[in-house]
This record gives sequence, C-alpha cells and structure tokens, in this order.
Amino acid sequence: MKGSRKNRRHVPLTREWLLPLPPVHARDISLKCHMALVALRSGHGNEALLMRLRTSVYLVFLALDDAVGADADIDLCVDAERALDAGVARAAQSGAWTLRDDECAVLEPVLAANDTCVTTLTRHRLAELWEHVCAFASSGQPALVAGAAEKMRMHAAESLAA
Repeated sequence: MKGSRKNRRHVPLTREWLLPLPPVHARDISLKCHMALVALRSGHGNEALLMRLRTSVYLVFLALDDAVGADADIDLCVDAERALDAGVARAAQSGAWTLRDDECAVLEPVLAANDTCVTTLTRHRLAELWEHVCAFASSGQPALVAGAAEKMRMHAAESLAA
C-alpha cells in the first residue's frame, strides 16, 4: 500500500491556485453577501439570501484556524447561526424572510471576517473550505456550528485534563 502512495504524484498547484482571488471576484462575493443582509434587514429577503448568509457563517467558522479576523471566534459564529435560525423560524410562521436589527448586528462582524477570507485566503484554500461549506449547507441538520463548537470545546477540555 505504501508503495502505491509513493507512485502517486500530486499535480502541482498553478500560480492561480496559490494566490488569493482576483479583487474583482472577491468584491463581487462580498457585495452579494452584504446586499443579502441589507435585503433581509429591510424586509425584502428570501430563503436564498438567508442561505447566502448561512454559507458565509459556515465559511468563517471553518476558516477560524486561518486567522480570518480579530473579531471572528467560535462564539460569534454560534451567535450568527442562532440569528439566522431565528429568521428561518419567523419565516416559517409569517412567510416574511427578515432579520431584526440585533440579529443583523451579530452578522456584520461575520461578514467582515468573510470579506477577509475571500480577499486573503488562496483560491486553493477557499476551494477546500467551500467543499466543507457545501457539506454543512446540504446536511439539513440544525445548529451545525453550535454542535461543532461544543465538540471542539469538549475536545479542548479533555486535552487540558490529560
């Protein structure tokens, strides 16, 4: 088995994959996320816009080890996920896809960290993270960030105790 691993060659990454996204692409992603927040805040949202924000939360959460921003941490991501879940619950009751001002305030630093991700991480790293974001988003499980954060905290506590 080990011999077959040695014979496999990884195709080296091209310059394009080793650099961050072009600024125009990063700005486009950033603008779409910020406009989704504005639309949901003003009562003109929909499920797709909320999902765009949810994928931003997932990306920031998964990129925490990449030092995506001074304000980004596990608790911020958990709070942001809860804010989005509250918006989904309201939409289920009233049919209106909106976020309250306090929920938007929680999401703003997440979007700032998301902006940092798309402007500074390499295209290769973003592609790796995006695979995980898609898996999170398509799982349909509630409170994914909160659950993962709890597991991370338990693991850290066990490591300290050992």
